Amino acid sequence: MFKKGILFFIILVQILALSGCPGEDKSAKEEETEQFPNTMEQAYEELDQIVTLLNGPIFGSRDMVEQLKTQQLQMLTEIAAGQNGKTDTEKQAGNGESAKKGQESESGSEKMEQGEKEGKKSEEQENSGSGEEQGSKEQGSEEKGNKEQESEQDKKPEEENAQKTGAKEAEKTFRQEESLFGISQWKEENWKMIKVLTDSLYFTWNGLQPELAKKGISANQIGYFNTALEDMSRFITEKNIEDAQIAAFRMAEALAAFASYYRTKVPAELKRIKSLTVGIHFFAGQGDWEKSQELANQLQQEFSKLKPLMQNEQSQSQSFQMLEFSLADLNNSVQKQDLNLLVLRTNLVTSNLREMENELSQGQKQ
Repeated sequence: MFKKGILFFIILVQILALSGCPGEDKSAKEEETEQFPNTMEQAYEELDQIVTLLNGPIFGSRDMVEQLKTQQLQMLTEIAAGQNGKTDTEKQAGNGESAKKGQESESGSEKMEQGEKEGKKSEEQENSGSGEEQGSKEQGSEEKGNKEQESEQDKKPEEENAQKTGAKEAEKTFRQEESLFGISQWKEENWKMIKVLTDSLYFTWNGLQPELAKKGISANQIGYFNTALEDMSRFITEKNIEDAQIAAFRMAEALAAFASYYRTKVPAELKRIKSLTVGIHFFAGQGDWEKSQELANQLQQEFSKLKPLMQNEQSQSQSFQMLEFSLADLNNSVQKQDLNLLVLRTNLVTSNLREMENELSQGQKQ
């Protein structure tokens, strides 16, 4: 009887232990699979579009980048074909004009011979009055020459100023147009789209604020994003692209800080790497290499924090390794202060980040 009681007790303990496991797993799973609020996801999407329109990096997958490359090659091929066709047409037109000029020159030579004969007859009659007329013509031409010389001297300072202004504008435009595949992302019409997205971001932000307050995020952190958003609106009105770029970076910085309050399978370090990449891109484009290097150093520190958080399988994945290599290459571009390389490599980093986030998000849903 005693043995039966012990046996019953052991079985009961095992049943209770087994029944407790699912609850613990479920609780742990729920903690791991916490998701960002929809308003935060929407804020990221709207801000990404604003950053790209401000001549920033593209936040697209490898497939999207491949489509962009194909479209650009197709457009350049069509332009080249059009130019070749135009050249052939110009050659044909040139041949026709040269033949016409040949005919005109023949008829012109005949007319010249006839004119010379008539000219000799009237030459003697005109010689008598030509002296006075010639003197007056020489005096008039001298006065005209002096006036033209004075007007040319007056125009020189204006032309020099215009050339200097044109050179500055050309330099600014060139710097703004440096982008992936040589596609000019910056156009004057971008301001209208940025205005629409920024106005929409106010509504998104208003919906996100209560969610952030529930998470215990401080009023100072919330105020940092709010101030940057207000500054963005002002810079849009002023059409100040450089200050607008910095305002966009500050908003990206704030969103990355908010992400650290949520336990998801997409580490907050990825969001911080993303915001730092945006800052490196914008500051380098403005010629502030010192600030770009400072952010590049922070970026390496964030990646060092990210690596231990990744599981063995994830750290060995191709996407993670591509991200690691692209970050190292970006840091080298900053050290070399090579803007062309930097533009390529910030786009590489943002593309690799998108791939990593997609992989981790799919794992989270599963």
